[in-house]
Amino acid sequence: MSNFDRNNSRQPLKKIPIRVKRDPSGGWTLIPPHCVFELEPDMHDVEMLLKEGDFEEARDAALFILEECQDMTAAHLMLGKIAEKHMNDMTIAQGHYGYVFEMTLKWLGDLSMAPMNQAEKINRTSAECAEGLIRVLDKKGQEDMADQVARYLDAWKGQTTPQRQAPRPEPAQRPAPRLAPGPDSGNARPRPAQGQSGPSTGGPPKRRPMLAKPNRNRPKPTDS
Repeated sequence: MSNFDRNNSRQPLKKIPIRVKRDPSGGWTLIPPHCVFELEPDMHDVEMLLKEGDFEEARDAALFILEECQDMTAAHLMLGKIAEKHMNDMTIAQGHYGYVFEMTLKWLGDLSMAPMNQAEKINRTSAECAEGLIRVLDKKGQEDMADQVARYLDAWKGQTTPQRQAPRPEPAQRPAPRLAPGPDSGNARPRPAQGQSGPSTGGPPKRRPMLAKPNRNRPKPTDS
């Protein structure tokens, strides 16, 4: 077989779907996978469970949705809030907030420091996850990493003045951060992703993962 024939026999490369569109007048908008639209009615039911105060059922239902659609940002946001506010588990909360944040950076690519279209719900969900990640990192004493997330959040919201300018007192004998400051792009599952170069302007030179893998095992009941 000639070189020409061998080249023609190769399978075509799989096209990577575009996950963001840009409107010059309104900013960027994320384009979720099709499964997100299919599971929106189920997500609405989960939100109703949460409003009724049934946090455990809402948590289990949201985890089931993620088994069907890993990139359902609304489910990650809800699970992050449940872990942060009702379970007091900052590691799980960081995992869900961080997954959406890193996935958003991956989808945005060169637009990671550009303003978003705030009229779109999916964009606001990513911003809300970034806000949750900042809260969790602050609670864990990782203010430097929280500052890096805030830089992106300010850019997404079109803030011209940084929102985290107030100096914070340094705790005594503060340990060195385990990870270099800066977010990373996400993988298909909520676990630390491979490193990726940061934006050429405005962002940190390197981005590393700042999320912890959510614990999907159902918590064991405690004796009352």
